[in-house]
Amino acid sequence: MSATCQLFMLLIGIISAIFSHFFVYPALNSMLSLFKTRY
Repeated sequence: MSATCQLFMLLIGIISAIFSHFFVYPALNSMLSLFKTRY
């Protein structure tokens, strides 16, 4: 039971890492580019 729970937590960690890489990073990059063009 604990092995499957650990695997599930690992899967959630991987999914959240992929989500942050593909959605949070471009958003931060666009915000940084807006900041650069403004100042």
